[in-house]
Amino acid sequence: MEQMKTPVSKKNPAFNRLLKNTIEIPDSPAMPCIGMGSGVNVYSFARSPMGGQARSPWAIKKINRKVTVPEYESRLLAEVDVLRNLKHPNIVGFRAVVESKDGHKCLAMEECETSLGDLIEERGETSKEPFAVDNILTVASDICKALSYLHDECLLLHGDLKSYNVLIRGDFEVAKLCDFGVTVRVNTKGVALPDQYYVGTKIWSAPEVLENDGAGVTTKADIFSYGLVLWEMLSLRPPHIPEEIPDDPSDNDDPSDNDDPSGNDDPSGNDDPSGNDDPSGNDDPSGSSCEESFFGKLGTRPELPTGLSSVYDEVIYLFNWCCEAEPDARPSAIQIQDFLQASKMQ
Repeated sequence: MEQMKTPVSKKNPAFNRLLKNTIEIPDSPAMPCIGMGSGVNVYSFARSPMGGQARSPWAIKKINRKVTVPEYESRLLAEVDVLRNLKHPNIVGFRAVVESKDGHKCLAMEECETSLGDLIEERGETSKEPFAVDNILTVASDICKALSYLHDECLLLHGDLKSYNVLIRGDFEVAKLCDFGVTVRVNTKGVALPDQYYVGTKIWSAPEVLENDGAGVTTKADIFSYGLVLWEMLSLRPPHIPEEIPDDPSDNDDPSDNDDPSGNDDPSGNDDPSGNDDPSGNDDPSGSSCEESFFGKLGTRPELPTGLSSVYDEVIYLFNWCCEAEPDARPSAIQIQDFLQASKMQ
């Protein structure tokens, strides 16, 4: 794989030294951690001024030092190969490939304030009301534009669309799609190439992904996940996860365990969301009946919260359309754009 090299100026060695210093990444403890994913952490890197001008911070994605599985570094380098070629206002910007002091390759990206997933968590802790319809439509429009660019111009399926992979700048000024480590190459008809497999995260996955073990999917799999992200903004929780999960007395939390806010952990965990009581009266320590119920809901369209105001009718219609069981019944990203544009003009 061709490595990105730092530009060198033969005429100005001082500039070269300055440029080198600006992309020297400190050890992880020296940077605030702003996110975690499967095998990776994301840090905020405050760059020093150049020529008296302040510079925007970078988000630095690097392999978690505790991770020894080579797959994660391969995934990070695969993301580098994809992201460096993407140029779209609703896709997080590529900045550089750099090496940290501990020798790890890092991906430097545009930094946004927070992820949509984090905002959903925060709102769910303090309110039962959905996000304002204007905020939902901003996310719907921006991410739809990113998907249209990926599907139709780049011939790529994102492959892991979820609220934690949507970044929000400011007060919903703009939404940007991120995390391109498991993208799937598709043909001009939107069908995955024979050597490509969908990885994704189960609770956001389309039914055809779960039924076919990720093979032979189409760009309509992204559309299903997109619909679930809209559902999250209405429901304030991840899809298919019970609204309230009673504590399991047999569950001993390991304080050293790092939860994965990107949602790549198995959301069912080892906990029985129904508690240890079997409705039949027989305690089931394995929680198998609850697990069956949970896994049976994956790949389905979750029920909407009751009592939603009519101001959400367009969002509800779009959610239902995107989460149709049959891929062919779902809209394309371009059709979604047309729908949103027509709704805006009414």
